[in-house]
Amino acid sequence: MSAPTLSIVIAVKESHANLAAIAERLDAPPEIEIIYVFAGMPKSDWRMPDRARLVVAEASMLIPHLWRDGIMQAGGTAVALLSAHCVPAPDWVDQLLSADLHSYVGVGGAIGLDPRCSALHRAIYLLRYLRFAPPFQARSVDDIAADNSIYRRSALLGHADLLAQGFWEPSFHRRFTRSGLRMSLDPRLRVDYRGRESGVAFARQRCEHGCEYGASRAAGRPLLRRLAFVALSPLAPLAILGRIILRASCRIEYAASLVVALPWLAWFLGAWSLGEARGYLKALMSSDAESAVH
Repeated sequence: MSAPTLSIVIAVKESHANLAAIAERLDAPPEIEIIYVFAGMPKSDWRMPDRARLVVAEASMLIPHLWRDGIMQAGGTAVALLSAHCVPAPDWVDQLLSADLHSYVGVGGAIGLDPRCSALHRAIYLLRYLRFAPPFQARSVDDIAADNSIYRRSALLGHADLLAQGFWEPSFHRRFTRSGLRMSLDPRLRVDYRGRESGVAFARQRCEHGCEYGASRAAGRPLLRRLAFVALSPLAPLAILGRIILRASCRIEYAASLVVALPWLAWFLGAWSLGEARGYLKALMSSDAESAVH
């Protein structure tokens, strides 16, 4: 049997209720490989679609860890990533197959907001996906959302040190841009966020993501720069909230969501700030330890 041209990795954590809708949109041809990666065992009433593969990770694993496990299992020259908190558009697979991975190392798409989302999930959307809200024009960018994306798999495997920690996309994207590789946003590649995660789980993910971001951002920086990162980290929530307010105020539907989402946003931004500061301190202590050894 020949190797697949495309592997689709679906990370499933607290999103069982979306799986039926996702499966309806993934009627893929045989040369496409579909891998479901679950945090913990699937529920007993879930029936794995034909030709799909199942990978089961520890229940404590976060979505970037699930993506990592799927990437490592994938056989396609291209790998598409999806969070099961998002439901693809009917033509999603067709758009993946037409993505320009010759010019770009990765292509990301649009992420819309399901109008049925609660205040909690509107807050998550505003924090994570508002930058990718449709409509927008196709363009080259430095960052895309892994929740709706496709990459050259060889480029991901080429950074084994990062992948061992999980697929935290900002770290990969910084490496790509530093080496001259480009990414793009394509509005035709569309999913809708239909969140199912709990507030506690998302706050934990924000803290862990903030820690990874802080540690990777500070790595290799001069001592004074690392100290400045630590000192300024409490201001990060205000800067992020300011950007969210600016973006949301341009669209009435997002401005209305912002009002009901503010309490949740405050919690999540605080979790990120705590994690980011922890990451800076981790990088600071690691660098000091290395200096002491040498």
